[in-house]
Amino acid sequence: MNLALAIELYLKATILKSGKELVSDERFIGNATHSLLAMAQEANINLSSSESALLNKLTDTINSWGRYPIPKTKGSWRRKVEGVEGLQPLWTWSEEELKVCDALLQRFRESL
Repeated sequence: MNLALAIELYLKATILKSGKELVSDERFIGNATHSLLAMAQEANINLSSSESALLNKLTDTINSWGRYPIPKTKGSWRRKVEGVEGLQPLWTWSEEELKVCDALLQRFRESL
C-alpha cells in the first residue's frame, strides 16, 4: 500500500516538474482516477510491460485498500487469480514484482 502511494506521489511530482499544473482556481485538475499508468503516461515515462502491469495492480491496491475500502461493484471486490479456486486472495506479490517496484522507485528518485 505504501509503495503504491509513494509511486503516486513520485508521478505527481514528475508531472509538476515538467511544468504541468494540477490545480487551477484552487481546484484539482489532474488525473482524478489514481491510475498510476495514466499518470506515468502523462509524465512521459516509458514503461516495460511488466512495469505497466505492476502499475495497474498498484492502482487497484490504492483503490481497494487505501482511498476507497468499499468497492463500487461486486466484481471489483476480489479479482479472480488464475489457478486459485474458492475465496480469492486480496493480493499476492511475487519476488519479480517487488524487484520491478524497487527499480521503478529508483528511476523516479533519480528523475527528480
